[in-house]
This record gives sequence, C-alpha cells and structure tokens, in this order.
Amino acid sequence: MKSKNIFSQDNHLIYILVTDICNVNCDFCMCNNKRKRDNLIVRGIVKDNLQELTSKCKLIGISGQGDPIFNQNAVFDILKICGRNKQFELITSGNIPQKKFMIFIKNMEEIVKNNGSFLRLRFSLDRHHLSKITHNHFLWLINYFLKEEPSHLELMFRSITTDKDFVEKYVSKELEKANLSFKLENLNAIKTKLIINNKSFFICYQSIVNPTNYGIKDKYDIGTYVDCLEKKYRKDFTLGYICAGEKPGLDITINPNGDVLFYGIETEVIGNINRERVSYERITQFVTNSPAHTNLVLIPFKKILSKLRKDVEFSKSIDRTNNPYWIIRNLSVINKKKLYSILGNIKESET
Repeated sequence: MKSKNIFSQDNHLIYILVTDICNVNCDFCMCNNKRKRDNLIVRGIVKDNLQELTSKCKLIGISGQGDPIFNQNAVFDILKICGRNKQFELITSGNIPQKKFMIFIKNMEEIVKNNGSFLRLRFSLDRHHLSKITHNHFLWLINYFLKEEPSHLELMFRSITTDKDFVEKYVSKELEKANLSFKLENLNAIKTKLIINNKSFFICYQSIVNPTNYGIKDKYDIGTYVDCLEKKYRKDFTLGYICAGEKPGLDITINPNGDVLFYGIETEVIGNINRERVSYERITQFVTNSPAHTNLVLIPFKKILSKLRKDVEFSKSIDRTNNPYWIIRNLSVINKKKLYSILGNIKESET
C-alpha cells in the first residue's frame, strides 16, 4: 500500500460548484440533465469545511453545474472566508444585465483586494454561448480592465477547441468596431494572447465532452489534447492533481449539494460538507485505500489510457468522450467493476 506521505500537504486544487442554475442552456452542456436548482449555502459546518479545505489549496476555483452569478452570496462568502493571499478563479458567462454584472465584479474586486488575494475571471466566449446569451459583456469587460486596471483581478476568456478560428474573428471584429488596436499571438494550440494597449488577455481553449453527440468534430483527438495540456501545465498530465509541485496534490470538486468528489474522477462521493467534517486527511486516506484512485493520481494519464484501450468497449467510449476529465466517469457507467480492476492493477513499472 502506498504511503500517504507521497501526497502534498498544501498543493491542492478545489473547484467549488456553488449552483446548478444557469440561463444560457448551451447545446453541448454536460450538466443540462443535472439541474435540480441546488445552491450551496456557506454557513455552519459548510463554512468550517471550506475554511479547512481551502487553507491547503494552491488554487480555488468557483464555478457551477450552472453559473456562479446565480449564487453571488456564496461567491462572496467563499472569497471572504478562504483566508488571505489566495488565488481564485471564477467561471461565468455573465448573462445578467450590465449594471448587475458590474456590481458583481466590483464587489468581488473589493473583497480580494482587502484580503490581499487575486481573482482570475474566466469569461465564456464561443459561438454556442454567444448565440444564447441576451447580455454580451465582452467589450464592457475589455474597456473596464483597460481603464480601471484592477490590481487584484485578471480577465481571461475560455472557449472550445472547435471555435478557435471563430473566436479570433469575433474578437477582431468587435475590437475593430470599438477602434481598439490589438494583436493576437498564438502561444500554443490551446492558448492565445490578446494584446491591447500593451495589456495582455489570454484566450484558452478546451475540448467539448462527447462532441459527436452534438454533431461536432473536435480539432484534436484525446491524445493530442492531452499533449496540449502537458505543455500547458509543464508536467505529465494526471487526473487528480493539476498544480505542479514536489509532491502531487489532490484535486477535488464540491458539488452544489455539498458532495465531495475527485476532480476528473467523479465516480465516488468521499463525503458531504453539509452533513459532516471533510478534511484532506480523510481525502488522502480515501486515495491511499483505493489502488485505482492512487494510480490515477500518480501515473500519467496517457499511460492509463493505453491500458484502458485494451478493452474494445472502453476504447470506443474514450474516443466518444474526447475529454480527459469525463473519461473515467463515463467508463464507470459502462462497467465500474471492470474499470476499477484495470486501474487498480496497473503497475508503474509496466507503464
């Protein structure tokens, strides 16, 4: 059995999904069938759990099975209670009226500034979102960050790999209409730098989950996309920990209903922060006692895939899914027992 000492004490990532409410309803959304109008409420034991879990995180993501703009109280509470000098990310399409969105941004800015923390705003930008939203804040955000230059906020755009050409054309058209001089610089296959008045904004692209279900063909197969992720993170891509460090961290997701799961390995509920204390000691023990989870965290994902592809049904599902963060959960639906057996019996020396 692996010793728990192989895992980091403070190199973790946490994604807190504060709501499953959304008003965009993108065609390719993998959460459309999961919506129960759940909202995370940060009080009592939930507050205690979040304070403990985030205290050992290198990065705190705030997202949702919906959009966090529909549970702003939870967003503000998390930014306030998660300590000083932290790095946050928040993912949103911002599909609310501009005045309300502006107040939301300014409130977050004030909180992170007072805490000495930093927030990266990841704003959704692709043809699917743009065709559905009624409040488009692209130019307002650009102008706000150019003029106000908030010291504790960063703006970046998140899109999908199939829409890289579309996004660059859209950005060019909008900035030209606004008479803003700009430059687009492709850093790699999934990251572009947008430079306006010597200020940089990044556009990052990710693969769609189950693209063929929506009649979409992705630009990159799963192997190529994982290669892109390894260049981005400058390390072997492994499910379970993203942040590079001397020892692997353990990345987790907290769902709007309080369930705690592994990020990208959402096949087992470790606990629920609404009802019980959940610590990293408990999470580490869970991984240590599960050979399948231990191997997923420690062994590069490309090597994991090579083992899973020996099963024909699994191999077809891997290609259909085409997104590394959803492959394991989709395979568990097919045959969880077989999946765990294959994962748990992989030897590092064999890979």
